[in-house]
Amino acid sequence: MTDIVVLNARVDAAVTTIATNASVVASADNRVIWRDDACSTGKCTRSYDVGKRKSKALPPCKGGDTVGVGTVDPGGRWYASVLDSDRLAVLDLDDGKCRELDALSPTDSSDLEQTFAVAWAGENLMMLDQRSGTLTSVDASSNKIDQRSEPLSVVNQAQIWGAGTN
Repeated sequence: MTDIVVLNARVDAAVTTIATNASVVASADNRVIWRDDACSTGKCTRSYDVGKRKSKALPPCKGGDTVGVGTVDPGGRWYASVLDSDRLAVLDLDDGKCRELDALSPTDSSDLEQTFAVAWAGENLMMLDQRSGTLTSVDASSNKIDQRSEPLSVVNQAQIWGAGTN
């Protein structure tokens, strides 16, 4: 059984226990996304806000619940993940909304980064499809999706290391 704990500033003592028998699937800034390992149905993945010291269920998505490992933007507001319907989604953890990304092809795995190399640039999620070389940018706040007109010639273990904003 694995506990998820928040440590103090000296990193020598646990301040609080977020969950027992659970796994972290993403984290950034003040946000920890975790899954209850004993849960087999329903809302198994939750969001913990370190500042508020509270966990809550992720926003609901029409395509089902999040599965596998996803990614949180550096500010801790947006969470991108695969849904159990094999669709991709970007969840607004502050406003409680889910945006399903119909324009993107289904993944080969429940872990987002098994199919896509991903990086956040502010509120923009950059995804490089490692199967096809297709580069897609999703603006999480406006839901605008931009896709590069021509695939990149990199496939099989391609990476995105970072992205800048102008």
